[in-house]
Amino acid sequence: MLYLQEKQHYSLPSATAFIALNSLSGMFGSVAYGFISDLMFQSRRPPATLVFGIIEILSLLVLFYGPHNAYVLTGALIVYGFTLSGILAALGGLMAVDVILQAGGGHGDGLHRLHLVPGRGHAEKLSGVFLKAHTVVGPDGLKHMDDWSGPIALWIGGSIASLVLAATLWKVRHRE
Repeated sequence: MLYLQEKQHYSLPSATAFIALNSLSGMFGSVAYGFISDLMFQSRRPPATLVFGIIEILSLLVLFYGPHNAYVLTGALIVYGFTLSGILAALGGLMAVDVILQAGGGHGDGLHRLHLVPGRGHAEKLSGVFLKAHTVVGPDGLKHMDDWSGPIALWIGGSIASLVLAATLWKVRHRE
C-alpha cells in the first residue's frame, strides 16, 4: 500500500483498490494451485511451486522495474496475488500434510502452523525495519520513503529464498 502511494503516486482509495484486486486474485490462485498440482503434476507440489514461484518473481520484477502505467501495474498485481497465494497454500499447509502419514496429518499441520505464524511475524518485522531505515522527514514535515531499493531487494530476495527452500522438497512424495 505504501509503495503504491509513495512510489507510484496513487491515492489511498486507488491503492486500496489495487490491493483488494491483488487479494481477490489470490483466492483464485490458491484454488488453481491445488488443481494444477493435483491434475498436471499428479499431486506433486514442488513442480507446481516452481512454476508459480518463477511467475511470482517475474511479476514482482515487472511491478518494481517494468513500465509505470496502470495497465501493467494492474496485471502485475493480479499475477503476483494469484501466484503468491498458490505458493502460500502449498508452503502453508499442503506440503506439510503431504509428507506426514495420514494418521498424523492433524498433528503435523498443527506443529507446522505453530512455527508458521511466528515466522510470518518476523518477516513483517524485518520488512518494517527496512522500510523505517529508508524513511526520511520531508520539507513538508511528513515522513516519506527516500530509497525503495532496500525493501524491494528484501521482498524479491525473500521470494527467491522461499523458492530455493521449496526446491529442497523436490524428491518428497505424497504419502497415502
